[in-house]
Amino acid sequence: MNSILNFRDVGETVKELNIKKIGKIKKGVLFRSGELEDENEQALEKIEKLDIRTIIDLRSGSYEIHKDSSIAIKYPYVNYPSDDVYDDSSDESDENNDDLNKEKRQTINISFAGTKLHRKLISDAPFLSQVQIIFYFLSCRKHKAAKLIGQSMAPKGLVGMYQNLLEACDDQIIKIFEIMTDKSNLPILIHCKHGKDRTGVVIALLLSLCGVDDELIVQDYSMSQKNLISVHSSIIKDMERLGLPESFANVLPDAMRSLLFYIKSTHGSTQNYLIKIGFNLEKQKLLLQNLIEKD
Repeated sequence: MNSILNFRDVGETVKELNIKKIGKIKKGVLFRSGELEDENEQALEKIEKLDIRTIIDLRSGSYEIHKDSSIAIKYPYVNYPSDDVYDDSSDESDENNDDLNKEKRQTINISFAGTKLHRKLISDAPFLSQVQIIFYFLSCRKHKAAKLIGQSMAPKGLVGMYQNLLEACDDQIIKIFEIMTDKSNLPILIHCKHGKDRTGVVIALLLSLCGVDDELIVQDYSMSQKNLISVHSSIIKDMERLGLPESFANVLPDAMRSLLFYIKSTHGSTQNYLIKIGFNLEKQKLLLQNLIEKD
């Protein structure tokens, strides 16, 4: 049994699925998963054995919640400067930010729950819902606000959610990619709670930039459905708490296909999208050198 939820070596997955041999990713460099349990010694042993040096945690408020866990002792949390609207903790780790990328082992919390995303989600909600959401935030009832945001977003499905992550979490995407341009930060593990949505979008962008075939990207994404069977009922409950229907608990291949099509139809290519958000060609070249396997 896998000691880490929804865990896999992305390079190994690509190699196994890549019949056309388009876009080769190094094995043992890029990993993805769901959340790491705080006191899971098997998980810690596994990531240490793989010599993973950096863990990117995309969850909201993880620094304050998990900074004293057994994994965080070996991989100390760095709370990357963020505007996480659900994190009420003070920025206790500011003193550590200057040391980002210098420590051999680290966990970097880059929350996708930023102001830009929530402004987008609130602006897309019906007017009455907007008023209620703002009221809940002002009265410190953020969980109710989150549920109402989810209910407003639900009709757009996973397709809409992935597009929102792409367009409103650009700052976070840049941060992750910049960290990966530094070879000393690799191997790297990227994870969120379930490892399918936030992680799925980030991994899809990385694979697309590396020239991996769209359908292969969809296949890698789709592996999460089988990997999450054991926790599917709890994912449904998580979605219910966020005001989202059961469909959001699933892994939908067409949602990823739609995202990849959206990138090409809106931006021309993943390369162009990254340039538009501020990750230039020089940085892209450094990232590709670290990820692509040479013939």
